[in-house]
Amino acid sequence: TDSLNRLLHDDLIFNFPSNRMITKKSKIDAYRSGDISLHEIVSSEEIITVMEDVAVVSLKIYLKGQYREDEFDGYFRSLRIWKEFENGWKVIAGSSVPIK
Repeated sequence: TDSLNRLLHDDLIFNFPSNRMITKKSKIDAYRSGDISLHEIVSSEEIITVMEDVAVVSLKIYLKGQYREDEFDGYFRSLRIWKEFENGWKVIAGSSVPIK
């Protein structure tokens, strides 16, 4: 959670396919409380586009884990938008969509 705190911007917005939107605080709280537990993460098909102080990262991710009582095990298309600030790069937005 310390790494997430450094990498995520305070005004982060992240959208999930369930129509749920989370913030930096809710994401970090979910990890700290144990609501989110990740067992495996494998990324591939990475595409990174940098435009001045913004980077758009698209990747295919295999995730295996649990959110509360619900287990997940599958592939997702993930999008992260990074912005460079005086104290380094931070994620300002993102989304994740399941793929077959």
